Amino acid sequence: MEHTVTQTGDTTTIALPVSLDEFELPKLRGTFDELAEAPAGKVVLDCAKLKFLDSAGIGAVAALFARVQEKDRPFEVTGLTGEPLQLFQATGLYRAVTASANPG
Repeated sequence: MEHTVTQTGDTTTIALPVSLDEFELPKLRGTFDELAEAPAGKVVLDCAKLKFLDSAGIGAVAALFARVQEKDRPFEVTGLTGEPLQLFQATGLYRAVTASANPG
């Protein structure tokens, strides 16, 4: 399954595929670059269908998060469950993204 990108107002949502790994990343790299380079707007990663990710996937999300944050833009991850949620929590990325999505 491919990823999809939707624009609603100033929010861009990318629905990730079932797998985010070294084999799927080449298909997403251009989209991630476009999201990171945009001058404004919120970025949402919809992980509702995501069932597997490896270190390359975590690294790509962390890099996108950092690039978006450099521009003081909001970044949110939704729909994390199962193994992907556990990996986000184990790496500390979940706490960083959650803090960003819910400041205060």
